[in-house]
Amino acid sequence: MYPPQSRKLIVAALLILASTATPVRGSSQFEYTDDRRWRWSSGEGTLVTAWLRTQFRAFDEQRPSHYDQFDDPDQGDAELRRGRFKLNIQTQDGLKIAHEYDWNNDLLYDLQLAVPAGANGEWLLGQWKPEFSYERKVSSGKQTMAERSIVNYWMQIDRQTGLAWHGKSSQTQWPVELWAAVLSGTGPRADYDGSKPMGLVRLQWNNAGGGVGFSSSDITPQTTARSQIGISLLTNTSAYTRYSSSGGSQLPGFTEGSRDRYQLWQVTQDWRWSKNGLALQQELHWKRIEDKTTGSNNDIYGAYIQLGYIPPSLRFGRAGQIELATRLAWVDIDYSDTHQGEAALALNWFLTGHRNKFTLEVNRQYANQTDAVTRSDTQVVLQWDVCF
Repeated sequence: MYPPQSRKLIVAALLILASTATPVRGSSQFEYTDDRRWRWSSGEGTLVTAWLRTQFRAFDEQRPSHYDQFDDPDQGDAELRRGRFKLNIQTQDGLKIAHEYDWNNDLLYDLQLAVPAGANGEWLLGQWKPEFSYERKVSSGKQTMAERSIVNYWMQIDRQTGLAWHGKSSQTQWPVELWAAVLSGTGPRADYDGSKPMGLVRLQWNNAGGGVGFSSSDITPQTTARSQIGISLLTNTSAYTRYSSSGGSQLPGFTEGSRDRYQLWQVTQDWRWSKNGLALQQELHWKRIEDKTTGSNNDIYGAYIQLGYIPPSLRFGRAGQIELATRLAWVDIDYSDTHQGEAALALNWFLTGHRNKFTLEVNRQYANQTDAVTRSDTQVVLQWDVCF
C-alpha cells in the first residue's frame, strides 16, 4: 500500500504533467459534462477528466463464495461500498495516464501510463486490471448486474503491476487486437517477490461493428450489431492460488507456501454482442493449479451466460430507461468434488447511463459436494451507483 502522502504527490504530479505536456496556445475550457464528469481541455489537445464515483448498497445477507460459507450466519447491512476518485489525462502527443484511488478504503487501485508505439500500438506500464477476462475487466460501475458471477471468485487475476503491449490490426477485414503482458503475479500494491513473472496473452477479434469495448448493457441502442470474441492465456508461478483487490491469497483447500509453490495455468474465452438495446455476454474458463509441494494437479472449470434488454417501451427520455437482465453461471471444482450454480435476475434504472443508476438484483446460489448436503442461499441487493 502507498502512504497517503505519496498518493497526494502522485495526483499532484499527474495534474502538473497534464498542464505542461504541451504548450497551451489555444483557449482552454473547464466544464462539468452531461455524463457527470469534470473536464478540462487545453485547446491544443491535452484533456483532463476527473470524477468521484460512489456506490451505495443495501442487502439482506452476505453472498457466499464457496461451499463452507453457505452456513455462515445471515448478516444484512447498508453501506457505502465504493468511494473512488478517478483521473484520466491525455496529452496532444497521445500519452495517457489513468489513476484510480479508493478513498473509502484508503487504497491505490490504478496508476497506468500508456505510451504510443506506432500508428496502432501502445505500451502500458504501471498497476491496472489486465485484459484477461471481459467480466473482470469491466468496471464494477459499468456492470449489468450488481455482483459479478460466481466464476469471478475462482478465476480472476485482478490488478497487477507490470508492462504490456497492446496493438490493433490495420486490416479492416480482420479487426483484431492483441495484448501481451509481463506482470508481477503478486497482486495490487505488493512488492515483487522475485518469483517468476506472470505471463498473459489476449487475442480479441472485433467481429462486428468494431467491437463493444469493456462496458456492459446497450444503453444507447445500436441499430447495427456490435460484437467481439476474446481468448486469453495465462501462466504464473507464485505463492498464490487466488487474487482479489486485496492482493494474493488462497482458494479453499490450499495453504500458504513458498514464492514458487503454485504453478497456475488458465485459459479464458469470452464473447460480447449488442444491438437495439439487447446485450449478451458469455465466458468459459479453465484453471489448473499445480502444487509443487504435493505434486497434485487441481482443475477448476467455470462458465456463465448473461442477457440484458432495454425494451423501447421502457425508455422514458429524461426519466431514464429500465433494463431487465438475467444470468446463469456454474463452477466445477474437481479437487474437492464441488459444483456451484447461480441464477440471478436484475432490474436497472439508468438515469445517466452507468454514471447514475439504481440496480435491484435477486441472486440464488447453490453448492453441492459428493456425499454431502446440497446448500443454497438467496441474496437481495439494492444498489445506487452515482458519479459527481
